[in-house]
Amino acid sequence: MPARHILLSAGAGLVAAVLFGTVLTGSAAALVFINLAPLPLFAVGLSLGVKAAAVAAVTGTVAVLAFGGLFFGVAFGVMYAASAALLSRQALLNRPAPLDKTEWYPPGRLIMWVAGGAAASFAVLLALASGAPGGLEGMTRGFAQQLVAALALPDLPQAEAEQIAMFLGRSLPGMIAVSWFLMIVANGALAQSLLARFGHNLRPSPRMSAIELPGWLVPATAIVAIGAFMPGLAGFVGGALLAIALTAFAFAGLAVIHTFAQSWGNRTFWLVAIYSLVDRIHMAGRAHRCARHH
Repeated sequence: MPARHILLSAGAGLVAAVLFGTVLTGSAAALVFINLAPLPLFAVGLSLGVKAAAVAAVTGTVAVLAFGGLFFGVAFGVMYAASAALLSRQALLNRPAPLDKTEWYPPGRLIMWVAGGAAASFAVLLALASGAPGGLEGMTRGFAQQLVAALALPDLPQAEAEQIAMFLGRSLPGMIAVSWFLMIVANGALAQSLLARFGHNLRPSPRMSAIELPGWLVPATAIVAIGAFMPGLAGFVGGALLAIALTAFAFAGLAVIHTFAQSWGNRTFWLVAIYSLVDRIHMAGRAHRCARHH
């Protein structure tokens, strides 16, 4: 690996660490910067290769460990650095195809790797919190109770405050998993788009319409959906896994839209309109759920 690539990779790791480290400042702007932390990691991995991605991941993790401590270092190393390096490696997998072409790792499988990472992270948190009172759900419910109390709503009855805390406590892990899911996919796609624009990409940009999910995901989602409506731990775990599975299906749905859009006139206009409509529906759904539990 050339020295220039090592320096670029280490620099990208440091930039990612700085972006992630803004969370320690407590600034509201940190919510933007921390979501962009995987971008330089993906940019290095998808342009210089797997070794460069590994150098960036290790450099960034060591930097966060140095100024942020063990907790933040592990969080960055697992959720950002290792994830970006692994997905970069998978994205660059290829094999010869007929007619002297190259078959690249399919985007649907990349989506499933991200979904698997979100589910595995939830499982690890569930295991780590098993010794706490009430387990992970007890921890998230306690956090939700503190959050509701911090809002200091004088007209909110105690019973309703407890219902909101219970709802947030059960929903928070799934919401975090989905947010991470979307963050990783968005940063990987943005990095690939920028690299392709300037001619530094190692693989062609995958088409959105090419996303295909494995058939076993349908019955698996049905099982976790049933579990989500059960009481206790089964409902807690099922709800989080259902949120992750539905996010994967959302990408498959967008793939169908992109497939049909290929034959439309003013394709860009219609895609922007559809994405805006989906965002409005998502925001309206969140507002309805909050109002219902308020």
